[in-house]
Amino acid sequence: MSETCAYCLIYTHNEDGSGSRSTTAVPFLPRHILLYMLNKSSTLNTNTQTHIEQEIKQLALSNKVRLLQLHGTAVVSNNNTGSGGFRGDGNDDEDVAIMEFSAYNVASKMALEKYFQDQQSVAELQQHISKVDIVHSWFTSILLLYFAGKTWFSASALDDFYNNVNHLHSLKQMEEMIQQLVHAGVLMPRRGVGPSGGEGYWFSLPGLGKAAKSIVDGRTNLLRRLQSSLHKEKKQSTLEFEIGRIKSSSTTNKNKLEQAGKFVVLEMLAKGLVDVHKTCAGEQFIRLAE
Repeated sequence: MSETCAYCLIYTHNEDGSGSRSTTAVPFLPRHILLYMLNKSSTLNTNTQTHIEQEIKQLALSNKVRLLQLHGTAVVSNNNTGSGGFRGDGNDDEDVAIMEFSAYNVASKMALEKYFQDQQSVAELQQHISKVDIVHSWFTSILLLYFAGKTWFSASALDDFYNNVNHLHSLKQMEEMIQQLVHAGVLMPRRGVGPSGGEGYWFSLPGLGKAAKSIVDGRTNLLRRLQSSLHKEKKQSTLEFEIGRIKSSSTTNKNKLEQAGKFVVLEMLAKGLVDVHKTCAGEQFIRLAE
């Protein structure tokens, strides 16, 4: 598992029928980190960066990757608060997770399996497997293809989908599958915003909210450490170790997700909230961006 990726936890039932839960960590990379890393590895000009962004869009349109909006990560600066001058509030449109389609495909099926397993008894296991396959196949081979490259779709666009795509399922069956995807956490209702409405559904995963919160917690933790340090800076390796130590100490709490220290530092650099200062001895220090 790479320490420079973020992870979304998917909870599943153990196959022994005990009812206990296990987790699968699904990797993803925020879009701004991918752009930052590519920028660091080459001498990009504005035109090249625009080209890379177009490449990402094309990968999404061809369903090679899936774009998922991270919620509750918007940056609000307030140096008078005790939160280290930062807190998450609402959505930052730039905070988009890029996940390989194959990983999203597996994770969405796991989410559906857990949802249907919660609804079914052991005696109905075969029927449960059949329902998962039907809904997941419809979701990945029809719905995702129709809304390729989208992080969300509107209610009116869904009506057009019902009317314009040739289906093997009735309207009632498709509406039921949408609700099953919502209950499984694979789709998330989107409330209307502003006079133009905007009701619809986000593409998601049941653990994505906790993953977004863990990114916000990592940012806040790092900023607090910098602001409380003597010179408002810390050696990069020290920061990564300290944050990683928190991750290790929280493993007993299965409901708590902490991203790796290297990821947290990299994510803050990519957001432009901190800078790297290199000493004459070659040591790298992280300091607050001016």
